[in-house]
Amino acid sequence: MSITLPNNVGAEREVLGAILLKTVPAGELVASGLSPTDFYRGDHQAVCSAMLQLIANGVSVDEVSLREQMVANKTWGTSGRARVISDLMDTASLPSSFTYMCEKVRGYALSREMVQHGWDVSRMALESPVATEVFESANKSLRDIAKRGKLTVGVSVQDGVRDYIDYVKRVMEGEITDTRIPTGLRSLDDRLGGGVRTGWQVVVLSSAGHGKTAFAVNNLALSAAKAGHPVLICSLEMQPSEVVGRMVAAESGVPVHVHDRPGLEAYDFSKMMGAADRINALPVRIIGAKHGTLEGVVSVARQMHAEYGRLGMVVVDYLQLMKSPSDDMANGDERAISGNSGGLKLMANELDCVSVLLSQPVLSAKRDMKRPTIQQAKGSGSIEDDADLALIPWLPGNVDESVLRADTPLGQPAEMGMEKFRHGPRRNLGEDEIKWNPQRMRFEEV
Repeated sequence: MSITLPNNVGAEREVLGAILLKTVPAGELVASGLSPTDFYRGDHQAVCSAMLQLIANGVSVDEVSLREQMVANKTWGTSGRARVISDLMDTASLPSSFTYMCEKVRGYALSREMVQHGWDVSRMALESPVATEVFESANKSLRDIAKRGKLTVGVSVQDGVRDYIDYVKRVMEGEITDTRIPTGLRSLDDRLGGGVRTGWQVVVLSSAGHGKTAFAVNNLALSAAKAGHPVLICSLEMQPSEVVGRMVAAESGVPVHVHDRPGLEAYDFSKMMGAADRINALPVRIIGAKHGTLEGVVSVARQMHAEYGRLGMVVVDYLQLMKSPSDDMANGDERAISGNSGGLKLMANELDCVSVLLSQPVLSAKRDMKRPTIQQAKGSGSIEDDADLALIPWLPGNVDESVLRADTPLGQPAEMGMEKFRHGPRRNLGEDEIKWNPQRMRFEEV
């Protein structure tokens, strides 16, 4: 007997047609969370997969680019060729119904999963004489479906405890090894229990010239990317090329201020080329002021999450330069800063990544000529409230030349204040533990 699984082909056409006809922005497909397997028809799965690839690569979705991507995927011939695109182009897609249709597609996909779940339970019951094992397996599979489909509101304490203890056991047994993201400083990682965790918001605050951008890019971002975690850097103070130059300096040891100087030695250029090759292989994307709004950063972050299947870290340099979320608030407005800080914290939880925000202190803190505190963050108390971890890099030699060392290549004195740590005790890093390497523009172990 032939059984037709639950589906709504009309809703699938509406969703894909809206993207192809540009009645909604292409990024809305990524934001919807739909994946190719959520679609019932094979040709719709192929179209969705090609669209997501185009969006991830920054290519406009139209008839030509979609066809080329499907040809590259070897799905053009098996999906009806031009017919599938023609069907979508004939769809009367309305922007107002897009979200509703996405929910329809997801709902039918979950129904198909539950049908498959029922078949699997029946098969297991027929094959296994141990009823308790079948029950536990069936229960876990059903919970997974509910979690993916967000069919329950909140998490019961029973499920929460079960999942958490299961997670700890898997870490202990070596099944899960990638639980933390390294900071590039072993002593800091030790204080944090192994590094920063996804879902955290990390605030890096200091006066100008004390290495906060260098720490965020050359320590946090580079270390995360080297460990295999995709990283997004939003640079609102520097051009993307300047950010790349700092990374090349960190990897090569050739100071950034001599990179474009005529007469650069061949040996230094060779080191730079080697560093460039290593950086080129890393999962890092850099965006500038064009995307300098909360919506812009979150949109690109979602695209990266869709492209890589996960996202490790998002760095915003710096918070006070982010554009306001609405026209009635100016850049630097307390409400704008508060809204952006809170929105980036929500992004960290939604995309399971680390949000790193750079912040300037108030003018009075700069005049004090001493290491500032998180309470002196410029613009809003929400910066401290939203932070899981607040770090204050500080170079004593910038305010007191008597502490500078003569052996500059070996590094200059540095400190790292830990102003807030929501998940453990606060412990600063002193000059006996870390140093500043001016050649590589990064903080290192002593």
